[in-house]
Amino acid sequence: MLRIKVCGMNHPENIREIAALEPEFLGLIFYSGSPRNALRLHTSALREIGPATRLTGVFVNETPYNIRKTAARYGITTLQLHGQESPAACEALEQDGFTVIKAFPVGSLQDLKAISPYEGCCSYTLLDTRTDVPGGSGQTFDWSLLEAYDVSLPFFLSGGISPGSLSALKEIHHPRLYAVDLNSRFEISPGIKSPELLSTFIRGLRSKQ
Repeated sequence: MLRIKVCGMNHPENIREIAALEPEFLGLIFYSGSPRNALRLHTSALREIGPATRLTGVFVNETPYNIRKTAARYGITTLQLHGQESPAACEALEQDGFTVIKAFPVGSLQDLKAISPYEGCCSYTLLDTRTDVPGGSGQTFDWSLLEAYDVSLPFFLSGGISPGSLSALKEIHHPRLYAVDLNSRFEISPGIKSPELLSTFIRGLRSKQ
């Protein structure tokens, strides 16, 4: 089954609305450079997230101390590392009991070669569209490049996935495609997701698997 991650949540009521749809992962961004950052989110906003959804903290070149501190405050067990974190840094966090998703920017076949050193150091990778700065662009990369993904790590597919992407996603049959990451194309405004768009998309994706 293809899992669903909804990322970039930072508004309490919207978090409750989207958590009710039971995505497998719900992402909070702890990076000040993102308009979707959740740095001021109160922990009470997360009370209604059920056991079917894994809370995921997104960090960019953050110190291990701050990652652990933030994770403890919000009850985060899954980490998405979106910077230049080393294989050793990922492995250390995995050894602490976290599930680590390491993000990689993809724009060419050469970018996929950077992934192999992380085998055995994290649980998943996330493949996102290459940009000049950290954060999403709302654009897809060339998904035909996925044919060259030959590492053992399951991956999250990110970058510009929209309500109209269902048919294209159904054409991807890579055995290690684990989840899709949904963000800006489902937004009303930065950090505020449309429950209607997400509900329709999630229902459509799950009904065809």
